[in-house]
Amino acid sequence: MKIRKISNQRQMPYVEAVKNYVEEKRTPFHMPGHKQGKGINKKLIKLWGSKIFLYDLTEVDGLDYLNAPNGIIKEAETLAAKAFRVEHTYFLINGSTVGNQAVILSSVHEGEEIVIPRNAHQSTYSGLIMSGALPIYVNPTLHKKSGLYPVVGEGTIADALKKHPNAKAVHVTSPTHCGFTSAIDKIQQTTNKKGVILIVDEALFEGNLLVNDMAESQLLSSIRDKNMTGIIFWLRNRHPNYASKVELSGQTKHEYKLSEEEVQEFSTLLYNPNTFKKGQELLTSYVLREKISESNAQLILHIFLAQMKVEDVMTRKTEADIMSEVLFRNKTNKSKKR
Repeated sequence: MKIRKISNQRQMPYVEAVKNYVEEKRTPFHMPGHKQGKGINKKLIKLWGSKIFLYDLTEVDGLDYLNAPNGIIKEAETLAAKAFRVEHTYFLINGSTVGNQAVILSSVHEGEEIVIPRNAHQSTYSGLIMSGALPIYVNPTLHKKSGLYPVVGEGTIADALKKHPNAKAVHVTSPTHCGFTSAIDKIQQTTNKKGVILIVDEALFEGNLLVNDMAESQLLSSIRDKNMTGIIFWLRNRHPNYASKVELSGQTKHEYKLSEEEVQEFSTLLYNPNTFKKGQELLTSYVLREKISESNAQLILHIFLAQMKVEDVMTRKTEADIMSEVLFRNKTNKSKKR
């Protein structure tokens, strides 16, 4: 992987401004109420340290105003825009959900049409509700080998715009939660010809604009939901040391108590079609022991099946069916023992 070199990006205007403010040791008469840590429980201070609260500030003099930046926030956004090679960058709070909502509200109004795939994030739908826009739904293409709906093709978008010539915008999620990416350049050619706005939700592909060559990995899937905060799979076809490429973030390890050895064991078994079933049962045992949620275990199976093309399993049953059977059998045996 080659990372694109960026010039003049050593400045950190916002960080430097906050640091300078803290070093002035002002007496805070502003929110938040803990007053730079003075009102925090000692147990939290011991757990997190004191500096984190010193830097928890609001729109005080010198720190700019996010709603209408004209100082250090604007300067930082300008630097970020140059790094990402775009005209404008706007910093968000509350995650990429508010980004989806904001861009929809600024692109379409009540009664106007917007093309949206069925695999869009729920924040897209909340943006629709707030805007009053009318969704024109399109379906992703089915990937027969895996049973997944990867992406919406440019042909599907073109057909939707042909049937709905008054559509004002197109919304695409790329990559999807399963790691599939759309041909954005081709979709953009279509939207440009029609004169409609193209919105791309890339919340699951952080930093891709800084990467020149993503060919090293066949699939990058960063899975995040309310239960799984960061299991990242780097999946490579025919990789001899595949198991070592499966990494868990520290937070996920803490939540599910999955050791690196356990991850390596089930990933090695799932990688091989001959031992796939054993790996599946091992993963199911983690579900029953509440080391990982059932939905996230199924996501893992989806990804392995999609990338490794376990045809002998897929021709008999879908991975969800197999997972359900194994869970039901284990739960039944557990009940009998009682």
